Amino acid sequence: MCIRDRFQRYLIQICRMKHSKKSYSLILLLVLISLINVEMKPLNPKQVVWAVDCGAKQARRSGGGFMYKADTGYKGGLFIDYSDNKEISQATWKYTNDQFIYMTERHGHGSFSYDIPLTNSGRYVLILKFSENWHHEPRSRVFNIKLGSQRVLEGVDILSKVGRFAELSEYIQFDFNNGQVFHDGRVCQNAWDPNTQNLIVEFEKTNIDNPKVDALILYQGELSETDYYDIPKLQETWEKKVEAEARRKEEEKLKKEESKLQQREKIKIRNDHLDDFDDDVEDITEFESFENPLVIYLKNSPGLLLSLIAVIVLIVSYVFLNVTNKGSIVSSASGAAADFADKTAKKV
Repeated sequence: MCIRDRFQRYLIQICRMKHSKKSYSLILLLVLISLINVEMKPLNPKQVVWAVDCGAKQARRSGGGFMYKADTGYKGGLFIDYSDNKEISQATWKYTNDQFIYMTERHGHGSFSYDIPLTNSGRYVLILKFSENWHHEPRSRVFNIKLGSQRVLEGVDILSKVGRFAELSEYIQFDFNNGQVFHDGRVCQNAWDPNTQNLIVEFEKTNIDNPKVDALILYQGELSETDYYDIPKLQETWEKKVEAEARRKEEEKLKKEESKLQQREKIKIRNDHLDDFDDDVEDITEFESFENPLVIYLKNSPGLLLSLIAVIVLIVSYVFLNVTNKGSIVSSASGAAADFADKTAKKV
């Protein structure tokens, strides 16, 4: 029984209980757990019969806990390793946590195939993993999938379904009984080799570029026991994450631009203050260079200037000298000042 079925059974049992705090707590807990598991229900590693990372040179453990073999079982085709391609090696593939499987692939200029060990009768799901790393437009690469001589998937177009740098998972459920492979109730001729006891999966070339594959997984069990029904929710979650990340980056960009504008405004205000200071300096310089017409007249009339000085001396003498000597001092000062002014006037 899969995890989702267990949750449903538990929820039914809890709903039949009496309304109590314990019941509500259990319901809340199971709802939260259900929400967490909706994002992605991993494959049960015990039910993974065989898995290969196409084009890889070493085995790797998946996020779900099962092992991907290094590339093996192939007939024909070429392997590609994108680790030296800067654009692709730095990409992030959507809808998957196993990013490493999309760094390599197997493709062919013609059709190629994989032989997968298959010995026990029962129901199986063949899971094929694809990503388009090279092309940009839909209908740039189209191919078919065959079990032996029987086409089970036609017109696989990765870009049309998920776009570039995104995982596309195709699920093919089939039954294996008495050396025969059945898909949708029909026998797939030549799908199982009795000599090697291998399932034969072919990637058939069309007239639109070359077939390719990134990983294959043979899973024993029902389709409902895989993550097939969780993929739409997974993709929706990923898109929300991508949108949230895009918004975050846009907000950071706007903040940086706003910060730059504020910095420029501060510099502009500071420069405006400097311009005002320069204007004040110029005004002061102009004021200092300005001469009163009276000053200019006095400079050109030495006699008048000296007479003015004599008058000032007289006034100071009057104010600060002793009152008893005031009359003689004033007379002397007045006479001296008058004589000095007459002599100056005559010289002029």
